[in-house]
Amino acid sequence: MSASSMNLADFSYAAPEDAPAPGELPVWRGGRWVCPEEAAETFARLARGAPTNPMLRYNLGTAYRQQGRLQEAIAAFREALILKPDLADACSDLGATYGQMALWTEALQVLQEAVRLDPESVEPRIHLAMVHLERGDWSQAVEALEVVTRLRPTEADAHYILGTCYQMLGHRDKALARQHLLEDLSPRLAKKLADGDRWALPGVRIPPGADPTL
Repeated sequence: MSASSMNLADFSYAAPEDAPAPGELPVWRGGRWVCPEEAAETFARLARGAPTNPMLRYNLGTAYRQQGRLQEAIAAFREALILKPDLADACSDLGATYGQMALWTEALQVLQEAVRLDPESVEPRIHLAMVHLERGDWSQAVEALEVVTRLRPTEADAHYILGTCYQMLGHRDKALARQHLLEDLSPRLAKKLADGDRWALPGVRIPPGADPTL
């Protein structure tokens, strides 16, 4: 799943004098920086010379996060949001980073704000669902994922995790419906759901009364 829905080379929020020179930006490919260390170094340097540019700090945060430098990522996302409080992608990635650090209260608060800022974005809702799963809140995870699959019907991972939640909650008909959808979207995930590979979901807590033999 994508960490962010935005094009990280988009500097439309920057003042003209803050914009980096053509060819100065690191390469973003397949949802990741090709070289996150280089990206972090470049965005840190650009940010020092452009103190009013929130996008540079946001991109710096994504590069730090990709390297696992989570405290530095949080600081960069926070700086971006100070400069532009309605920057929903920074808010979403900040919440996801809190989740990586198991700071559940902070993650939920920030991700709910990201949803408020951009109700049509699926990324903060996916992050919210994963936080709920980590906390054992399966019903709330279902609620978030149902919205994701309505907003983006082709999001195969969301259908798979939602099907897993339905299985764990004993909603077999709903789980089977997701499996049938996945047969077109991702036969691999459809098979995983049919085979009961839901236990491979990392870190999630099994809900009370769940039957691992279902």
